[in-house]
Amino acid sequence: RRVADQLFPKEPTFRDPVSFAGDVVKDAQGNLTAVVLKIRILEGWHIYAHVSDSDPFIPTELSLMLPAGVELSGNWITPKQHIIPGGDIETTVYDGTVTFIQKLEGSPAKEGGSIAAKVYYQCCDVNQCKMPTEKEIIINL
Repeated sequence: RRVADQLFPKEPTFRDPVSFAGDVVKDAQGNLTAVVLKIRILEGWHIYAHVSDSDPFIPTELSLMLPAGVELSGNWITPKQHIIPGGDIETTVYDGTVTFIQKLEGSPAKEGGSIAAKVYYQCCDVNQCKMPTEKEIIINL
């Protein structure tokens, strides 16, 4: 959690209601143990966690391009999600500021290396949805 507390995604705006930042967690030997992504969503907007088969929305997808020798360990640890009032009970969303953690295993981080982190999402408010968007950041090791 300490890494997440030090991540400050830029202020979201109406034009760009979702921003994110990321960093890595290393153990005492310099091994990468996790990637932490913090997503900040403009007040009144949300992105989708899970989408019912009857809804047309796009669920959020996270992906990482890892350096050689580093592998994913399990699934993403995801934040609390909730149902939109009046919405399908199988469709859930994230809003506000949310943190995702992906555990890693493998070799020590090499200086000058990097991890590419991508977030693919659709952002909506009660009146409209923006087109699905993919954003990428590079996390330098």
